[in-house]
Amino acid sequence: MDPGHNMTGGLYPDADRVRSILSGEYSHFQTSDLTDRFFRWEEFHTTNLTIPATEEGKPPQVVLKYYSAAERDSLIRGKCQELYDATTNPVGHIERLDQQLSSYIQCEWRPQICLDDFVSRVVAVLQRLPRETTALPDNLDNVPRPYFSDDNKTSQSLHANRYIPGNVIRFAAYQVMVQAQEGFTDRELQDALNGTGELIHTCVTLEGDGVGDPVIWIVVRAYLWSFWQRARLLYLSCFLLQSMNRGFDHDSESAYWSRNFQVSPGLSLRAFTEETAALKKRPNMCGWMFELLRGDPKCTGLDFDLLHHRFSEAFRDKTPRCRVDREAACSGNTWRDCLRFDRTESANQTAHDQTTQHTPDNEERLVWNETSYLSVDGARAVSIELTDHELKYCEASSRTMAISHVWSHGQGGRPDVGIHRCLHDRYVRLAKSLGCDSYWIDSACIPSDDELRREAIRYINDVFYKSKCVLVCDKDIMDLDASDLTTARQESLVAAVLFCDWNIRAWTMLEALKGRGHISILCKDNRIIEFADVLRHVCDYGRIDLAVFSLLLPHTIPWRKEGMQKLKSDVFANDIHLEIVGSWLSHRPASRKYDDVVIWSLCLGQQSQRARHPDQLWEKQSQVRTGFLMSSAPRLSTPGRSWAPSTTFAFSDDVNENIKGVHRPFDSSFTAIATVEPEGIWARWWVHEIEQGRLSKLLGY
Repeated sequence: MDPGHNMTGGLYPDADRVRSILSGEYSHFQTSDLTDRFFRWEEFHTTNLTIPATEEGKPPQVVLKYYSAAERDSLIRGKCQELYDATTNPVGHIERLDQQLSSYIQCEWRPQICLDDFVSRVVAVLQRLPRETTALPDNLDNVPRPYFSDDNKTSQSLHANRYIPGNVIRFAAYQVMVQAQEGFTDRELQDALNGTGELIHTCVTLEGDGVGDPVIWIVVRAYLWSFWQRARLLYLSCFLLQSMNRGFDHDSESAYWSRNFQVSPGLSLRAFTEETAALKKRPNMCGWMFELLRGDPKCTGLDFDLLHHRFSEAFRDKTPRCRVDREAACSGNTWRDCLRFDRTESANQTAHDQTTQHTPDNEERLVWNETSYLSVDGARAVSIELTDHELKYCEASSRTMAISHVWSHGQGGRPDVGIHRCLHDRYVRLAKSLGCDSYWIDSACIPSDDELRREAIRYINDVFYKSKCVLVCDKDIMDLDASDLTTARQESLVAAVLFCDWNIRAWTMLEALKGRGHISILCKDNRIIEFADVLRHVCDYGRIDLAVFSLLLPHTIPWRKEGMQKLKSDVFANDIHLEIVGSWLSHRPASRKYDDVVIWSLCLGQQSQRARHPDQLWEKQSQVRTGFLMSSAPRLSTPGRSWAPSTTFAFSDDVNENIKGVHRPFDSSFTAIATVEPEGIWARWWVHEIEQGRLSKLLGY
């Protein structure tokens, strides 16, 4: 662990207890077969497979047990009663609770390392978890004193919260296995999380039905919650590790979600997450970006405290840019109140390099040499060697530094308007330091002429994919000191990128997606930091309750390793599904009309035949996931396509937020496939009957 990382608040596990738990399940039979790692929660399956003993010489008979809804409810209630009975006597209650919950999981560990190393690595993982889980909103006044560690009847002093459940240690062991052997199956971990969620929900139900003492149920729920929230962090951390080791697997995004359940009487998990996520929000944090974050299904059940703290360390008292008065951030009630989303972008460049001497009032501008631009075939980049008092060009290549920036930060412009000399000089210095012979920036390489602009955009995928470096230039990130990269500071960089302007624009998402194998961020004093190194370090050594938020930056996580061996970006034409890209773009606006469709098309690898209108995009599709269509996005009016979204942006002006709210499209990989036909779509649609009384309650009338 990085000695410079302040781990105050982290878990302090007992290594001897960790050894005791793991040694009983540790197999000395070494194997590299991942299927020989057992982790089961079989009693909680809807179906239960058993192989009973048979007479000698006869083949085993496989018995598949199907539980009815009533049988399953009885099963879960029985488990809750076992946990309740283990808690009624406060003396030794936590050990009995842990023994009972631990009995629901069976494990066998066959790592490629000795037991001592295995234990030490598991302890290191546990130390990266928060010491305390998010406190449930229960009144603890009536809970007897023996259930607490001191006289203060607080959630923090409740034994059920302070104790590290044995199953958390097992989850940490699972993560160590993922670190040692690339790849894992999430089914077993999901079973444990979903099963525990059912237990918590049923405890709430039994408490509401008047079964038993409510005080005992509070303690049982607190213990189950202390396991569930930590286990969820470890579960997501396994996905992050796999992404960093093998490349981001966008097909598994829906596996990050959690089932909703009641955590306390009258309070669901999602509602609880939204309430607690806002408790330590900083006044200068963009309200709308925060709303998008806490409403994302990946964030359900997470602890936001450290994220807020690292954001505060990064930006401290920096004034927000999402309101004209800049006294406080936008409310988050609607995206229209946030200037970061709805801002006029001027073509008149205003930014300067603050590290060099320059005269802002009469700064020299380098305009393009149009003849030089037109003489180059393919994608153009600014040539470092040829440029003098005019911008001159060469073909973009693997020695090009591609710059990804936000226009409203002042670097926007067009070649005929020119680029400030100080900015050009900065990019020349940075490009040379990276071993590049050219740089690409839209303000110098995308002309105003419509035909030339379309041609330049056609090559944008190749520019960013083939470039040696994609340099992110965000005004806020460029103010961050990266001279001493402690673990805490790298966590702050992740938090800063998550909330920065660069991360909420559609064009920059495309640029990052195509160049995600070599993204760097420009920090204070023109210091270049490779973002993949930051993600890797935070993933391996940072606090897990911060690291898992990196999963919300899928477009910055490098390609699969096998993909990087390819030379052309068009090999990834179908690497990411239309629905996945559409969900990523759903909250990222583009300034020009139909630019979002162009970006959507480019993300799918449609360069030479990219769509310029939503009708053209859908003409190319033969199928679509039905789940993706369940959103607030406006629809086309074209006959046969009234089902098709006309934009990726779910918050467009055509959506009336006051009437029906806004629903973003999310990953829909496990929903039915609809066949796209000229006259419409054909698919199987699942429905759920809702009682009129419940529907009225949900809708509020």
